[in-house]
Amino acid sequence: MTKVKFGNYEARKDKEKGSKSIVVNVFFDGTLNNRNNTRARVSNQNRAEGKPYNRNNNPDGFIAAEDGDTSFYNDESNVSRLEEYVVTDQENVFSIYTEGIGTEDYQEDEQIGTGYGSSDPNDENIDTGILGKVRVGCQNILEKVEPTLGKVDGVCFTFNVFGFSRGAAAARNFVHEVGITNTRPDSNTPSERHPHGHIGVLFADIDIALESVEVNFVGLYDTVSSYHLNGPYRLYPDTDPNFEDDVQELNLNSLGSTNYVLHLTAADEKRINFSLTNINSARNGRTISLPGVHSDIGGGYVDGMNENGIVLYDFAHWSSKHINRERQLLIDEGWYLDDGEELVIDTAGVNELLGFRENLSNKYSHIPLYYMLDYSKQEGNISFLESDLKTNFTLDSFLGQVKTRLDRFVNNGDIFMLLSHRQGLTVHDPNYQSYVEDDTMLRRLRNRYLHISYNYTNLNVGVPTTVEPMAPREGGRQIIPG
Repeated sequence: MTKVKFGNYEARKDKEKGSKSIVVNVFFDGTLNNRNNTRARVSNQNRAEGKPYNRNNNPDGFIAAEDGDTSFYNDESNVSRLEEYVVTDQENVFSIYTEGIGTEDYQEDEQIGTGYGSSDPNDENIDTGILGKVRVGCQNILEKVEPTLGKVDGVCFTFNVFGFSRGAAAARNFVHEVGITNTRPDSNTPSERHPHGHIGVLFADIDIALESVEVNFVGLYDTVSSYHLNGPYRLYPDTDPNFEDDVQELNLNSLGSTNYVLHLTAADEKRINFSLTNINSARNGRTISLPGVHSDIGGGYVDGMNENGIVLYDFAHWSSKHINRERQLLIDEGWYLDDGEELVIDTAGVNELLGFRENLSNKYSHIPLYYMLDYSKQEGNISFLESDLKTNFTLDSFLGQVKTRLDRFVNNGDIFMLLSHRQGLTVHDPNYQSYVEDDTMLRRLRNRYLHISYNYTNLNVGVPTTVEPMAPREGGRQIIPG
């Protein structure tokens, strides 16, 4: 009988005749995050500029877009970054990267996967959604592991699973899948007839039994599922997708038997379609809420990007009095300077509050990368080429100070916040000077390193629409129990 055991991973000898113990580190990238597409764009640009470029990164696979809003134009995420530094020269240790939701290598991004995290109802062969990427991940595991199995007839799997954004939702669905033991022999769906879901089907097809399955460590960056099944997106945009039932649809609350779960979340994310699914179902783990928005935590912003003309508020939603109040709040909280240039109320046409910031650094995202590295080692017993990773993903002197300050928060609960948010504070408080330093540091961090993710720009799908998928949620981010 197949044995299922989660957690308490340690190197062990094969206990069953003819079986082989294998550790697989599985990485699911986020929506519109695709390592190969990013590298194709970088190589293509370097070649065009006469700079050295890597021919192996397929510069001819780059697909240009006028608005630059595709997976080719994103930087690599922290999922992609970390995966490359897993030590795999140990016997029977593998690392698997699966491209992000809505993407395929060297192809235009797929709209339904991108918009709804699901498959195309008009074409069963197109599935770049969350469940589709879980199946791709399982296939990637099979293709990498099978050639090493020799004549064994059984495998003992230990999984470490990572994901960002919808890739974090895919990681959680993968944990659910490999933990399935209740089967339905009469089902027409192969994954329901075999233990361990789709990966059980794939290994059954090559006559390899899954003798045991363990899930050891789960590392998540800001779980956003935003999963919706309905509506042929290519015919019309579904203006009212249901993202409220994703936990049940995707089994995102199946973390209870894993050894440890780390969830790094974005304290400043507030878009209406970016609700956070927490890790309430985890038996053992931790959530760390860090300054920044979604991709400040998971990575993906290019270095030196400009945020020019972002529609922060418009008069279709807010009164002039409200917009002026919000403008002042953005300045008071450090996101913009009060210089008459970074925040502008445009009254020439449609009345809008526009944001302008140039040359924003993406290096802050290296701090969440460091935390994931540390917890993966300490709680997951996973080996990395740590020195190489930190050489390639450095912190400047200011971010080094930020990391030191955040360590006090992570290790001791010493909250990092603006001076104005400390209620009842007086200059006589013994920690007053330290709080002033926090205030100065956080303002600089927000203005030069952290990004603004929300806007009131209408969805552009080639038909008239008033849908604003990146609008902020009034009252802040929604947290969904998972």
